[in-house]
Amino acid sequence: MVFLLDFLHEDLNRVQEKPYIELEDSDGRPDEKVAKEAWDRYKKRNDSFIVDLFHGMLKSTVVCPECNYTSVTFDPFASLSLPLDVVLTNAILVIHLKRFRTMFRINKINEFVDCPLEGLKIRNSRNQEHIYDLVAVSNHMGGLGGGHYTAYAKNRDDNRWYNFDDSFTCHLSRSPIVRPSHFDACCSVEWKCIFNNSTVGP
Repeated sequence: MVFLLDFLHEDLNRVQEKPYIELEDSDGRPDEKVAKEAWDRYKKRNDSFIVDLFHGMLKSTVVCPECNYTSVTFDPFASLSLPLDVVLTNAILVIHLKRFRTMFRINKINEFVDCPLEGLKIRNSRNQEHIYDLVAVSNHMGGLGGGHYTAYAKNRDDNRWYNFDDSFTCHLSRSPIVRPSHFDACCSVEWKCIFNNSTVGP
């Protein structure tokens, strides 16, 4: 999905000739000012509805252990990697759960992860609260070497969940958050959860 969004952004980017932009250090200035400057610089080279809906910014702080000099930078993101301070909260939040571990070989993590259907609260570094509602789930059944993808999505017109499996589509009669016991023992499930920011409208 990240690849698809990146492809759409590049194809729909309103900036045809990207200007050269020199990066600036924070130099102790307020985070809000530095974050706005970083976002403005990013928008000069990247301006599409994909950026408007899916992109936000992350704050990264590096402290030198020798002289204690602190460097603060702000970087754009399309899919959120936790845990870093969120400075600008995006309208659509995509959370990809880590479902593989490496212990001599790569294994799928099959533990159940509970996910709220509504009212997921995220606070940014300004202590501003944003509330997200689950609108879609991408499922992967199988292992690292292969498997099958399906998707659940909520239709906001009738407020019902639907299952999308290749060319087959049907109404989902149960919760889109499924415990592993619903699947065969040979299958494992990977989730990519997509949330809509209900505090900024549909």
